[in-house]
Amino acid sequence: MAYRILKTELFDRKFAKLSPDVQRAIEKIRDKLKENPFEGKPLHSDFFREKKYKKYRIYYLIYKECLILYLITISEKKDQQTAINTVMKFLEIYRQEVEEWVKQNKSNPTA
Repeated sequence: MAYRILKTELFDRKFAKLSPDVQRAIEKIRDKLKENPFEGKPLHSDFFREKKYKKYRIYYLIYKECLILYLITISEKKDQQTAINTVMKFLEIYRQEVEEWVKQNKSNPTA
């Protein structure tokens, strides 16, 4: 079963700044991750992962219990550790955001 994709505003802002070619490549990666979110490299745990495309890293969280893949941010290799540390710092907030989204969309499964 395909995972539903959620994105942070930060992810959307960084994505919008990328070249069209990189955006298309990331969209293809996103589509593959919908079917197999565990394809990326695990970071600190099985549910926090990164997927690499050239010099870019896509950071995401997997919520198996509700089949949600949460795209958190994009960074270049040089900013990798800062991005990882930031995601780790806000794990609880991301979990709360996903839980709130699930609660709001329970009655609308196509949201």
